[in-house]
Amino acid sequence: MNNIDNNNQTNNKNDDWMNKPIFSKETIDNSIILKVITEIIILIAIYFYLKIAEGKVTLSSYLYFVAGYLLIGVIRRHIKNKRSKKGSEKK
Repeated sequence: MNNIDNNNQTNNKNDDWMNKPIFSKETIDNSIILKVITEIIILIAIYFYLKIAEGKVTLSSYLYFVAGYLLIGVIRRHIKNKRSKKGSEKK
């Protein structure tokens, strides 16, 4: 009987998610697309800063920079997720 109650709760959560508006504050704050757009804007700003400061930036050097930046972001997220999982296991 307990399993049936848990399944009903899960289905209710799915129904709530389906009925939420697309552009509510919650969905925008947690949106992966918004985070990607923000990172792209930051990278473009850094590119123009480097172009102005150095006077010359090649496309390959910029692509190496972008790849390094994205790799650092992925590693940071991985470490953050790993730490949060360890914290939840201890409780």
